[in-house]
Parts: sequence; structure tokens; C-alpha cells
Amino acid sequence: MGWFRRLPGLALVALLAVLTMRSWLESGPLPLVIRSPAAGMSGITWSATVAADGRLAVQIVYDFDDADSHEVNIRLPAGARYLALNGTPLSASNGSYASAAVTDAAVVSYELPGAVTRYRDGALLRLASVTDTTLDDQQGLFACPSCYIDGIEYGDSAVSGSISVPGVDASGTRLLLVGLRSIRTETNADAIRFVGIDPGTESVSMLAILPDGSATDLPRRDGSVAEAVAAARADLRAAGETVHVPHPAPTSARWASITLTVLLGAVIAWMFRRLVLTRDPELDDVDTSSPKLDRFLRLMLLPLTIAMGLVALIGARDGVVFVWFALVLGPLLAISTIGAEALSSRPTPPRKSTRQ
Repeated sequence: MGWFRRLPGLALVALLAVLTMRSWLESGPLPLVIRSPAAGMSGITWSATVAADGRLAVQIVYDFDDADSHEVNIRLPAGARYLALNGTPLSASNGSYASAAVTDAAVVSYELPGAVTRYRDGALLRLASVTDTTLDDQQGLFACPSCYIDGIEYGDSAVSGSISVPGVDASGTRLLLVGLRSIRTETNADAIRFVGIDPGTESVSMLAILPDGSATDLPRRDGSVAEAVAAARADLRAAGETVHVPHPAPTSARWASITLTVLLGAVIAWMFRRLVLTRDPELDDVDTSSPKLDRFLRLMLLPLTIAMGLVALIGARDGVVFVWFALVLGPLLAISTIGAEALSSRPTPPRKSTRQ
């Protein structure tokens, strides 16, 4: 019966473990930190609006962190038109190249037809192209700023952006990006927004899966969006490029996750002290061959070993959940086993004789 009195405590630990894990999963990734910022560049903002006929209205804002004059050498995707820099129309050589000197910020805008393809289950915005097994950075969101803007030193830059499709709920939009890391996204009814870090302030490319109802004036092509994305990812993989999937925006406060973690640790420590380190006076005459602490650590080793094997198999990002379960279930397994062994080792008291 003594063991059943411990069940409420074990149930509390299990409940706290589930709540804590869920809180951490919903708290999202850590805040973005740029440790080696690119001198001369304070940030890049890219935004696009998709019209019913598939045309993109694109605007790129390069914010400089100084008052110096910067020579901006603009590289445009093939087919771009109506180029303007800081609101002034520019004529691009061969339709793709232009240059001008600016200070404080460079606002590049243009229109791009042909980047959206409509399928039977949605539409795909492809701003990622491979030429001869090499990524064509000119066909992406923007070409390498540290290469084509004077006065920008090598280093990391913050990149933010958005995609909107007027009249279409953006909650079904999905992004795949090349050249950005630590990507976060936030979606509402009007647009999907993203932010990330551009290592080296180089080129960034993107695949955007748009919901059905986008670019409705375009004819539907054979195939599906999933097939087109798989083909595009295969091309990028052959070019040695890594496609990054953004993290969703956090839905819970991180302080709540920390509080639940501390509480869970305190409860496990209390149960450890009560059930493992505290000597049971009823077992004083029982000869145990191994100390309880050693037994506790041995029993914890099995689930932790299995969890680390799963991490090695499927990767740290997805396998961290298994490690968390091992750290929670390991003590529960050890405590339960030690308690059961203690109960089975108790000497059975002699029965009283009912004979007179």
C-alpha cells in the first residue's frame, strides 16, 4: 500500500513533464542575434505583392548604417521591368543591370512577370534558379549586397520581408529559403512575414508556396505544387545549396517555460530525496548488494542512451524531444523500479496463530 501512496507524486511529475515540453515547443526558437554584423549595412527589407495575373511588385530596401555615399550596382532577375531607385526610374542595361550612388538607404523597386506558376492545387512563386549546377543569385530575392554595393564589408545582416496576395488568406503560404538562417515567420490574413540572418550578406533565394486562389488569371499547369517544389529542391540540392524551412512564431512566453522547468526539476529532486536517498527503517535488516544511488543512475542510463541514439539518427533538432523524454522518464523508471524492489525485499511478518 505504501507504493500506491506515491502514485499522486508520479502523476504530478508526468503532468508537469507534458506541460513543460509543450510550453517549450510553443515558445519558439531563441531571439535572433547577429554576432558579426556587416559594417555599412544595418538591414535589408524585401517585400512583394502578387497580382491576379502573377506579376510581382517588388521593393527592396537596403538600409546603410553610415552617411557615406554608396555606389549601388543593381542586378535584376530576367524579365524585370519598370526599375526605380529611390523613386526615380532607371534604365537598366540589357534589362538587368543598373548603377547609381545613394546615401542613407537604397530603395529598389521593379515589376517581375513570369515568376509565378499556377497548378491545380495552388501556385508556386519561384525565385531560385540553377544554371549549370550553380545557383544563379541574380534570379533570387536579391544578389549579393556585399559584392554589388560599395562600402559594405563582409559580415552578417538582418533580412526581413513579406509576401501578400490581395484578397487571399495568406495563412496557407509556405516559404523555403536559400541563403538565410535562423528564419522566423508570422502569418496573418493579409501577408506572410519573415525575418532571418544573411551570413556574409550574400544572395538570398526563395520558393514560396501560395494558397489556391492566388494568380487566378493564370492558366493551370499540369502537375501539382508538391511535384514542382520537389523538382526545384532537387535542382538546388544538386547545386550544393541547402534549403531552410522557417520556424513558426512563438505562441507562449519563454518565462512560462523556464518556470515550469524549474518546478519540474524541484519536484523530481524532492522525489529523488524521498524515495532514493532516504533510508527506509523497515529495510535496515535487508542486505542490499548495490547502493540505491548507483542503482538509480544505472536505470537512468538506458532511456538516455536510446534517446541519444535517436538524436544521432534523425538529427538534433527533431531528436531533442526524445532526450527531453529520457530525462523525464529516466528518473520515473528508476524510482519506480527501486520502489518495487524495495517492496519485494521487505520481510514478510509471521502470521499470528489463531489456535488457542
